Amino acid sequence: EYMLCQRESGKWSIPKGHLKEGEEALEGALRELREETQIELYPNSELYTLKNKIPNKEGGEYSIYQINTSDKLEPNLNHEHKDYGYFTQDNLPEPLDKGLSFLKHPKVA
Repeated sequence: EYMLCQRESGKWSIPKGHLKEGEEALEGALRELREETQIELYPNSELYTLKNKIPNKEGGEYSIYQINTSDKLEPNLNHEHKDYGYFTQDNLPEPLDKGLSFLKHPKVA
């Protein structure tokens, strides 16, 4: 299952944001997760899988990481989100952030 957060706009997405100067993509992803959900995960790159990397409208890249856990994490959402939930690939919520459309049709290895 994927943990997704509902933004104030109603769209379902993941915690996300811009990198700070000198910050690596995984560092930024973990920082945004902590800032938006109060979930603190260890920065061990062996635990994370880069699921998708796509260009963003500012000319940079949008990197999405996945971590598998045995427990469901319970976020304490900040002001950017109004709800969260766990969803399977066959039961994704709408409207889904366009950057997550790959979840509907994952690449076959």
